[in-house]
Amino acid sequence: MDTANIILGQQQLKAGNVRAAEKLAIKALSENPKNEEALDLRFDCFIFDGDYQSAKKLAEEWMAFDTNNIKAYECLFQAELYLKNKKACENILENMKASFPTKTLSIKIREALYDLVFLKGKKARVIFKELSEEHPDVGVFLKLQADTAFKRDQLFTAHRLYREAIQMDPTCAETWYMYSINSFHTMRYGEARKAARQALQLDPKRDKIKAVIILSWIVYIPIFYFASFLGSTYFYISEFFGKLTGTIVAGLAGYFIFGKMMVKGLRWLSSEGIHISPWFVIGGILLWLVISQGTFYWMDNKKKKTKRVKLSDY
Repeated sequence: MDTANIILGQQQLKAGNVRAAEKLAIKALSENPKNEEALDLRFDCFIFDGDYQSAKKLAEEWMAFDTNNIKAYECLFQAELYLKNKKACENILENMKASFPTKTLSIKIREALYDLVFLKGKKARVIFKELSEEHPDVGVFLKLQADTAFKRDQLFTAHRLYREAIQMDPTCAETWYMYSINSFHTMRYGEARKAARQALQLDPKRDKIKAVIILSWIVYIPIFYFASFLGSTYFYISEFFGKLTGTIVAGLAGYFIFGKMMVKGLRWLSSEGIHISPWFVIGGILLWLVISQGTFYWMDNKKKKTKRVKLSDY
Protein backbone atom coordinates (compact mmCIF):
# COMPACT_ATOMS: atom_id res chain seq x y z
CA MET A 1 0.00 0.00 0.00
CA ASP A 2 2.88 2.37 0.79
CA THR A 3 4.32 1.89 -2.69
CA ALA A 4 0.96 2.64 -4.32
CA ASN A 5 0.62 5.82 -2.23
CA ILE A 6 4.14 6.94 -3.12
CA ILE A 7 3.48 6.40 -6.84
CA LEU A 8 0.26 8.38 -6.48
CA GLY A 9 2.19 11.09 -4.63
CA GLN A 10 4.78 11.29 -7.39
CA GLN A 11 1.99 11.63 -9.95
CA GLN A 12 0.36 14.37 -7.88
CA LEU A 13 3.64 16.26 -7.60
CA LYS A 14 4.27 15.98 -11.33
CA ALA A 15 0.81 17.42 -11.91
CA GLY A 16 1.63 20.32 -9.58
CA ASN A 17 -0.57 19.16 -6.69
CA VAL A 18 2.20 19.55 -4.12
CA ARG A 19 -0.09 19.58 -1.07
CA ALA A 20 -1.67 16.25 -2.02
CA ALA A 21 1.77 14.74 -2.62
CA GLU A 22 3.01 16.13 0.67
CA LYS A 23 0.15 14.54 2.62
CA LEU A 24 0.87 11.14 1.11
CA ALA A 25 4.59 11.46 1.91
CA ILE A 26 3.91 12.51 5.52
CA LYS A 27 1.45 9.66 5.98
CA ALA A 28 3.97 7.11 4.70
CA LEU A 29 6.71 8.53 6.94
CA SER A 30 4.44 8.42 9.99
CA GLU A 31 4.15 4.67 9.44
CA ASN A 32 7.82 4.18 8.58
CA PRO A 33 10.20 7.15 9.19
CA LYS A 34 12.93 5.38 7.21
CA ASN A 35 10.84 4.78 4.07
CA GLU A 36 13.30 5.75 1.32
CA GLU A 37 10.68 6.49 -1.33
CA ALA A 38 8.63 8.58 1.10
CA LEU A 39 11.72 10.56 2.12
CA ASP A 40 12.52 11.18 -1.52
CA LEU A 41 8.97 12.38 -2.20
CA ARG A 42 8.96 14.64 0.87
CA PHE A 43 12.26 16.10 -0.24
CA ASP A 44 10.87 16.81 -3.72
CA CYS A 45 7.89 18.58 -2.16
CA PHE A 46 10.24 20.90 -0.26
CA ILE A 47 12.17 21.61 -3.48
CA PHE A 48 8.95 22.29 -5.35
CA ASP A 49 7.96 24.82 -2.69
CA GLY A 50 11.38 26.46 -2.79
CA ASP A 51 11.92 25.57 0.88
CA TYR A 52 15.56 24.57 0.40
CA GLN A 53 16.51 24.85 4.08
CA SER A 54 13.87 22.28 5.03
CA ALA A 55 15.01 20.09 2.13
CA LYS A 56 18.57 20.32 3.42
CA LYS A 57 17.51 19.44 6.97
CA LEU A 58 15.57 16.41 5.76
CA ALA A 59 18.54 15.20 3.69
CA GLU A 60 20.89 15.59 6.67
CA GLU A 61 18.53 13.59 8.91
CA TRP A 62 18.30 10.95 6.18
CA MET A 63 22.09 10.68 5.98
CA ALA A 64 22.36 10.43 9.77
CA PHE A 65 20.50 7.10 9.92
CA ASP A 66 21.34 5.78 6.44
CA THR A 67 24.97 6.69 5.71
CA ASN A 68 25.32 4.09 2.94
CA ASN A 69 22.48 5.39 0.76
CA ILE A 70 23.64 7.49 -2.19
CA LYS A 71 20.16 9.02 -2.60
CA ALA A 72 20.61 10.86 0.71
CA TYR A 73 23.88 12.35 -0.60
CA GLU A 74 22.22 13.27 -3.89
CA CYS A 75 19.40 15.04 -2.09
CA LEU A 76 21.76 16.95 0.21
CA PHE A 77 23.88 18.01 -2.76
CA GLN A 78 20.76 19.18 -4.57
CA ALA A 79 19.62 21.27 -1.60
CA GLU A 80 23.07 22.84 -1.15
CA LEU A 81 23.18 23.56 -4.87
CA TYR A 82 19.94 25.53 -4.65
CA LEU A 83 21.26 27.33 -1.57
CA LYS A 84 24.43 28.17 -3.56
CA ASN A 85 26.69 26.70 -0.87
CA LYS A 86 29.80 26.09 -2.95
CA LYS A 87 32.00 24.68 -0.19
CA ALA A 88 29.28 22.31 1.02
CA CYS A 89 28.79 20.99 -2.51
CA GLU A 90 32.54 20.40 -2.82
CA ASN A 91 32.58 18.42 0.42
CA ILE A 92 29.58 16.31 -0.58
CA LEU A 93 31.21 15.48 -3.92
CA GLU A 94 34.40 14.39 -2.18
CA ASN A 95 32.42 12.23 0.25
CA MET A 96 30.48 10.66 -2.62
CA LYS A 97 33.70 9.79 -4.44
CA ALA A 98 35.13 8.21 -1.29
CA SER A 99 31.97 6.36 -0.24
CA PHE A 100 30.58 5.34 -3.64
CA PRO A 101 33.54 4.95 -6.05
CA THR A 102 31.50 2.79 -8.45
CA LYS A 103 28.63 5.29 -8.81
CA THR A 104 30.41 7.17 -11.58
CA LEU A 105 27.26 8.33 -13.39
CA SER A 106 25.79 9.99 -10.32
CA ILE A 107 29.12 11.64 -9.46
CA LYS A 108 29.66 12.82 -13.05
CA ILE A 109 26.24 14.46 -13.13
CA ARG A 110 26.89 16.33 -9.92
CA GLU A 111 30.36 17.42 -10.98
CA ALA A 112 28.77 18.89 -14.09
CA LEU A 113 26.02 20.62 -12.12
CA TYR A 114 28.62 22.04 -9.73
CA ASP A 115 30.59 23.42 -12.67
CA LEU A 116 27.43 24.80 -14.27
CA VAL A 117 26.30 26.64 -11.13
CA PHE A 118 29.56 27.81 -9.59
CA LEU A 119 32.12 27.93 -12.43
CA LYS A 120 32.09 28.75 -16.13
CA GLY A 121 30.34 25.61 -17.36
CA LYS A 122 33.16 24.47 -19.65
CA LYS A 123 33.66 21.15 -17.85
CA ALA A 124 29.88 20.67 -17.56
CA ARG A 125 29.49 20.99 -21.33
CA VAL A 126 32.06 18.23 -21.90
CA ILE A 127 30.50 15.93 -19.29
CA PHE A 128 26.94 16.34 -20.58
CA LYS A 129 28.12 15.78 -24.14
CA GLU A 130 29.80 12.53 -23.08
CA LEU A 131 26.70 11.45 -21.17
CA SER A 132 24.47 12.26 -24.17
CA GLU A 133 26.62 9.98 -26.33
CA GLU A 134 26.71 7.23 -23.69
CA HIS A 135 22.96 7.46 -22.99
CA PRO A 136 21.32 8.65 -26.24
CA ASP A 137 17.88 7.67 -24.94
CA VAL A 138 18.06 10.11 -21.99
CA GLY A 139 16.90 13.48 -23.30
CA VAL A 140 17.71 15.39 -20.10
CA PHE A 141 21.43 15.19 -20.87
CA LEU A 142 20.82 17.05 -24.14
CA LYS A 143 18.80 19.64 -22.24
CA LEU A 144 21.57 20.09 -19.66
CA GLN A 145 24.13 20.34 -22.44
CA ALA A 146 21.99 23.10 -23.93
CA ASP A 147 21.81 24.83 -20.53
CA THR A 148 25.60 24.92 -20.29
CA ALA A 149 25.88 26.32 -23.82
CA PHE A 150 23.29 28.97 -22.90
CA LYS A 151 25.23 29.94 -19.77
CA ARG A 152 28.42 30.26 -21.85
CA ASP A 153 26.55 32.57 -24.28
CA GLN A 154 26.79 29.98 -27.09
CA LEU A 155 23.16 30.57 -27.96
CA PHE A 156 23.15 29.09 -31.46
CA THR A 157 24.56 25.81 -30.20
CA ALA A 158 22.03 25.96 -27.35
CA HIS A 159 19.23 26.57 -29.88
CA ARG A 160 20.09 23.37 -31.76
CA LEU A 161 20.43 21.32 -28.56
CA TYR A 162 17.12 22.57 -27.12
CA ARG A 163 15.38 21.59 -30.35
CA GLU A 164 16.91 18.11 -30.18
CA ALA A 165 15.93 17.78 -26.51
CA ILE A 166 12.35 18.80 -27.36
CA GLN A 167 12.20 16.17 -30.09
CA MET A 168 13.21 13.53 -27.53
CA ASP A 169 10.80 14.78 -24.84
CA PRO A 170 8.19 17.28 -26.07
CA THR A 171 6.43 17.20 -22.68
CA CYS A 172 9.24 18.87 -20.69
CA ALA A 173 8.01 22.36 -19.78
CA GLU A 174 11.44 23.50 -18.58
CA THR A 175 13.02 22.75 -21.97
CA TRP A 176 10.33 24.77 -23.77
CA TYR A 177 10.83 27.53 -21.19
CA MET A 178 14.57 27.79 -21.84
CA TYR A 179 14.08 27.37 -25.61
CA SER A 180 11.75 30.39 -25.55
CA ILE A 181 14.30 32.59 -23.76
CA ASN A 182 17.12 31.39 -26.01
CA SER A 183 15.06 32.07 -29.16
CA PHE A 184 14.28 35.59 -27.96
CA HIS A 185 17.97 36.42 -27.48
CA THR A 186 18.77 35.20 -31.02
CA MET A 187 15.97 37.38 -32.48
CA ARG A 188 13.70 34.44 -33.30
CA TYR A 189 10.70 36.20 -31.80
CA GLY A 190 8.03 34.05 -33.44
CA GLU A 191 9.67 30.88 -32.12
CA ALA A 192 10.05 32.48 -28.70
CA ARG A 193 6.30 33.16 -28.50
CA LYS A 194 5.36 29.64 -29.63
CA ALA A 195 7.77 28.02 -27.18
CA ALA A 196 6.54 30.24 -24.32
CA ARG A 197 2.92 29.29 -25.02
CA GLN A 198 3.88 25.61 -25.11
CA ALA A 199 5.70 25.92 -21.77
CA LEU A 200 2.61 27.56 -20.27
CA GLN A 201 0.36 24.86 -21.64
CA LEU A 202 2.53 22.13 -20.11
CA ASP A 203 3.04 23.97 -16.82
CA PRO A 204 0.64 26.89 -16.18
CA LYS A 205 2.62 27.80 -13.03
CA ARG A 206 5.47 29.02 -15.21
CA ASP A 207 3.53 32.22 -15.76
CA LYS A 208 6.62 34.44 -15.76
CA ILE A 209 7.33 33.23 -19.29
CA LYS A 210 4.45 35.49 -20.34
CA ALA A 211 7.00 38.30 -20.11
CA VAL A 212 8.82 36.83 -23.13
CA ILE A 213 5.59 36.90 -25.15
CA ILE A 214 5.07 40.57 -24.27
CA LEU A 215 8.70 41.51 -24.98
CA SER A 216 8.63 39.66 -28.30
CA TRP A 217 5.95 42.12 -29.51
CA ILE A 218 7.38 45.27 -27.88
CA VAL A 219 10.75 44.65 -29.54
CA TYR A 220 9.26 45.52 -32.94
CA ILE A 221 9.30 49.20 -31.96
CA PRO A 222 12.13 50.35 -34.32
CA ILE A 223 14.52 51.75 -31.72
CA PHE A 224 14.03 48.69 -29.49
CA TYR A 225 14.55 46.36 -32.45
CA PHE A 226 17.82 48.05 -33.32
CA ALA A 227 18.97 47.85 -29.70
CA SER A 228 18.12 44.15 -29.72
CA PHE A 229 20.14 43.72 -32.90
CA LEU A 230 23.17 45.26 -31.24
CA GLY A 231 22.78 42.86 -28.33
CA SER A 232 22.51 39.90 -30.71
CA THR A 233 25.76 40.96 -32.38
CA TYR A 234 27.50 40.05 -29.16
CA PHE A 235 26.01 36.54 -29.20
CA TYR A 236 26.94 35.99 -32.86
CA ILE A 237 30.58 36.87 -32.20
CA SER A 238 30.95 35.20 -28.79
CA GLU A 239 29.61 31.92 -30.20
CA PHE A 240 32.76 31.49 -32.26
CA PHE A 241 35.37 33.79 -30.71
CA GLY A 242 34.53 33.95 -27.01
CA LYS A 243 32.83 36.41 -24.67
CA LEU A 244 35.65 38.99 -24.56
CA THR A 245 35.88 39.27 -28.34
CA GLY A 246 32.10 39.40 -28.58
CA THR A 247 31.95 42.26 -26.09
CA ILE A 248 34.65 44.26 -27.90
CA VAL A 249 33.20 43.73 -31.39
CA ALA A 250 29.64 44.50 -30.27
CA GLY A 251 30.88 47.69 -28.58
CA LEU A 252 32.80 48.79 -31.68
CA ALA A 253 29.85 47.98 -33.92
CA GLY A 254 27.58 50.02 -31.69
CA TYR A 255 29.97 52.97 -31.69
CA PHE A 256 31.03 53.09 -35.34
CA ILE A 257 28.03 51.66 -37.16
CA PHE A 258 25.17 52.82 -34.99
CA GLY A 259 26.87 56.09 -34.04
CA LYS A 260 27.48 57.12 -37.66
CA MET A 261 24.02 55.96 -38.76
CA MET A 262 22.36 57.88 -35.95
CA VAL A 263 24.25 61.09 -36.71
CA LYS A 264 23.53 60.90 -40.45
CA GLY A 265 19.90 60.02 -39.85
CA LEU A 266 19.35 62.87 -37.43
CA ARG A 267 21.06 65.34 -39.76
CA TRP A 268 18.84 64.24 -42.64
CA LEU A 269 15.72 64.60 -40.50
CA SER A 270 16.91 68.02 -39.36
CA SER A 271 17.33 69.10 -43.00
CA GLU A 272 13.70 68.07 -43.54
CA GLY A 273 12.59 70.20 -40.63
CA ILE A 274 12.25 67.37 -38.13
CA HIS A 275 14.42 68.00 -35.09
CA ILE A 276 15.09 65.03 -32.80
CA SER A 277 17.60 65.06 -29.98
CA PRO A 278 20.22 62.29 -30.17
CA TRP A 279 19.50 61.66 -26.50
CA PHE A 280 16.00 60.57 -27.49
CA VAL A 281 17.52 57.74 -29.55
CA ILE A 282 20.19 56.87 -27.01
CA GLY A 283 17.58 57.00 -24.26
CA GLY A 284 15.40 54.58 -26.22
CA ILE A 285 18.26 52.08 -26.45
CA LEU A 286 19.05 52.42 -22.76
CA LEU A 287 15.34 52.04 -21.94
CA TRP A 288 15.22 48.78 -23.90
CA LEU A 289 18.29 47.49 -22.05
CA VAL A 290 16.63 48.27 -18.73
CA ILE A 291 13.33 46.67 -19.77
CA SER A 292 14.76 43.51 -21.34
CA GLN A 293 17.64 42.84 -18.93
CA GLY A 294 15.52 43.74 -15.92
CA THR A 295 12.81 41.33 -17.06
CA PHE A 296 15.20 38.43 -17.58
CA TYR A 297 16.92 39.11 -14.26
CA TRP A 298 13.51 38.97 -12.58
CA MET A 299 12.69 35.70 -14.35
CA ASP A 300 16.08 34.13 -13.62
CA ASN A 301 15.91 34.85 -9.90
CA LYS A 302 12.51 33.32 -9.28
CA LYS A 303 12.27 30.18 -7.16
CA LYS A 304 12.46 27.22 -9.52
CA LYS A 305 9.79 24.63 -8.94
CA THR A 306 11.34 21.72 -10.75
CA LYS A 307 13.84 19.33 -9.26
CA ARG A 308 17.30 18.98 -10.71
CA VAL A 309 18.81 15.81 -12.05
CA LYS A 310 18.68 12.82 -9.75
CA LEU A 311 20.06 9.42 -10.65
CA SER A 312 16.81 7.85 -9.48
CA ASP A 313 15.02 9.60 -12.34
CA TYR A 314 16.48 7.20 -14.89
